[in-house]
Amino acid sequence: MMRWFVHIGVWLLAVGGTCAYGNRPYVEVARFRGDASGAVSLTFDDAFPSQIEKAIPILDAKGLHATFFVHTENVKETWASTWGAWRAAAASGHEVGSHTKTHPNLTHVRSARQLRSEIAGSADIIEQQLGTRPISFAYPFSGVNDAVRRQVLEVYLLDRSNCRIWGGEGFGADNGISHIERAVAKRDWFFCMMHGVDEVSFQPTTAKALAGIVEYLAAHRDTIWTETYGTVGRYVKERVMADLRFREETASAFEVRLMLPKRDASVETPHVPLTLRIAIDEHDGGLAKAYRDDKEVPMALSRDGDYLLVDCVPNGAWTKIVWGE
Repeated sequence: MMRWFVHIGVWLLAVGGTCAYGNRPYVEVARFRGDASGAVSLTFDDAFPSQIEKAIPILDAKGLHATFFVHTENVKETWASTWGAWRAAAASGHEVGSHTKTHPNLTHVRSARQLRSEIAGSADIIEQQLGTRPISFAYPFSGVNDAVRRQVLEVYLLDRSNCRIWGGEGFGADNGISHIERAVAKRDWFFCMMHGVDEVSFQPTTAKALAGIVEYLAAHRDTIWTETYGTVGRYVKERVMADLRFREETASAFEVRLMLPKRDASVETPHVPLTLRIAIDEHDGGLAKAYRDDKEVPMALSRDGDYLLVDCVPNGAWTKIVWGE
């Protein structure tokens, strides 16, 4: 049974749906949550102890989340990278994705049974240990071909292959911030690959560099959406597929709903809220209100003051916008 998917291996540039009809305000799905200018996902590979001991405390101190792609044989009760530690990380909002069981280059695996074990078997172990099935997968050594990708995307919603590697000699916060700023200037989604933090590993990152980058992201959270690979990836996927529906349209109010195509139930995952941008035009945005199931829901003005922003979950309830004039 085939899954629907979008391969996430490059910065994605697709735009969301839009609608303008008659007197209906112009409505579109914002490129990123909260109408952010860009998105960033910090990802770490291999489940090194320093990710538990150093990376997560740095992130938690600023209220930011990252994705940790674990290869399950590197999770051991004899050091900090234990299943208990990863359960705690997941409970605090971080994503635990799969990086296989033993970290082979999957393009070199000749046994079909071993390939299934590395790809699906690691998801089974993570689900058994954490209680939730991972939706994101990172290829060891970025080793992927068409046959490997097909198998991965039968198990996972999202995959990560080549991306910017952070760390190594001379890498500092200024380097990472420069990469982020270039991506945000293009309204892109930037994601990187890191390994150990002040720990012997492939291209280790220093805690000082990571802390500087995290501090920058926290200071710019109003314009840069920093969230896990799985959350941003699902937003991008669902934004592209979402269809805007309207009803009960009058001069003072209308209702809007986001719908996704019917899918195979085996690939159902919780939907992420998508941000709608509703053009204010001649209305007074300061008087507008939004309701869902007869309860008022939060709404904000865009930074330029031209749009109302309200989050809607695809396939959820209708949202009523009342101009209040």
